[in-house]
Amino acid sequence: MKKWFIFIYIAFLIESVMLSQGIIMRIYINVTVGTGAEDFYSDVWKRLMEEKPDYVEITTTPSSDDAFSYDLVLLNLPDEYEAVWKEGTNTIADLKFKKDSLLPFKYYIQDIVSVPLEKAAFKKASIGDFGNYLRLTYHSGVDEYPSFSRDGRYLLFISDRYKGNRDIFVFDFFKGSLRHIKIGSSEYFPRLSPDGKLILFQSSLYGNWGIYTIPFDGNTRAIRKIDGGNLAAYMPRWIDDENVVYVMDRKDRKGNSIYLKNIKAKERKKINLPFDYVFAPFPTPDGSFLVTALKEADFGIYKISPDGSVLTVENTRYNEHDPVLSPDGSALLFTANRDGVYRVWAKDLEKGDEWVVTGFTDDDAFYPTFHPSGKLVAVAIYKTGWEPDIWLVRFNDE
Repeated sequence: MKKWFIFIYIAFLIESVMLSQGIIMRIYINVTVGTGAEDFYSDVWKRLMEEKPDYVEITTTPSSDDAFSYDLVLLNLPDEYEAVWKEGTNTIADLKFKKDSLLPFKYYIQDIVSVPLEKAAFKKASIGDFGNYLRLTYHSGVDEYPSFSRDGRYLLFISDRYKGNRDIFVFDFFKGSLRHIKIGSSEYFPRLSPDGKLILFQSSLYGNWGIYTIPFDGNTRAIRKIDGGNLAAYMPRWIDDENVVYVMDRKDRKGNSIYLKNIKAKERKKINLPFDYVFAPFPTPDGSFLVTALKEADFGIYKISPDGSVLTVENTRYNEHDPVLSPDGSALLFTANRDGVYRVWAKDLEKGDEWVVTGFTDDDAFYPTFHPSGKLVAVAIYKTGWEPDIWLVRFNDE
């Protein structure tokens, strides 16, 4: 009952037009500029003004209606720059940049400004107070491969914002907070099991790509290997609480196959297909799978039935990828570069109508995923010149 209450509550936040919609997030920043850090301050402030969305107002004058209040100390030290964010007496970020670093300085500035902007975005997301789309992450690093929990409370994705490792992060819509699961290797495609107990993911934990699970609480001592090792295994999804689907390379290294595995009984089934490679298997309610498939340099989306028959779903010269179904099965999401940009497209599976979901940007978008309410989509958007960020987009089925 508790899980269903959470789902209904979050679905209400997402579907309803809230009375508070359009609220301005006023961010007060008390800035201390160290000796010789005037140019440093100018760079930070300029980037803040460039990146802040319309719902954010940034000020250096305190007020009773401040949504957030921070102290920011900027220092120009002999060998490095340092930016310290404080919220009250708590240090929430201490960001340093070596002056002899090979990394672009603009990434460091972006990391600094991401701190208050993500706080504001997280708050917006947690109360459902945004229009047709919301940028959720602002960090300079990679944020991608989003997926929702079955009850809609959590959004999982990977980010390399911590020491360059691609780790799993969990955004909590109830708390408006971000939790970091530190494994220490490179993780991809995190998916929370329907019962909310295990995270399924792809990882380089033992060198080659493999499929693993970890408890939702992040206990690394309880990581379990599902498959992979000598042969690379990747792109996993849950079918139900016990069964998973993924792809794994063939022994001759000249293609791959779909695998189904019961993680409790440890029973595995292989499905060979008439393609060079298949990617991103997505289970459907009738026991079939949607896949991105490559054959003779041609990408398309196909449906693989339980009897092994193959049905073409989308296959044009525009390279369709990333198929996912809406929770009620009425709509398909996918990516394609039909106008020179990889956009997320939607298709009404009954009427055949298609429309663009990410038409608000001319940057490439990949890895769409539906919220269980069917009214919200999370997607990774690759802004030109920067690494990808996670966005939330309201799904209008028209």
